[in-house]
Amino acid sequence: MSEVDEFGGVDKDAAHEILARKFLSEVKTFNIGGKKFDVEITRSTKDLSKSEFIQYIEDISRWLFKFFGVTVPPADSFYESAV
Repeated sequence: MSEVDEFGGVDKDAAHEILARKFLSEVKTFNIGGKKFDVEITRSTKDLSKSEFIQYIEDISRWLFKFFGVTVPPADSFYESAV
């Protein structure tokens, strides 16, 4: 069984996109020609500061534990290996 099969067919790129949309998105309202448009904007993890990235990983860690019982290593270990 591959790692992708273990997680319901979600590969690491899809998981990255799903988690970024869940934890790094916000809706912004734009007024164009007198009409309001709501647009969902998702920040890239590449643009996060160290403290923002650590908060992002901590948010994911809490969510994974709450819904799946999965424990994740401390957030700062991910940041150091990504730099």
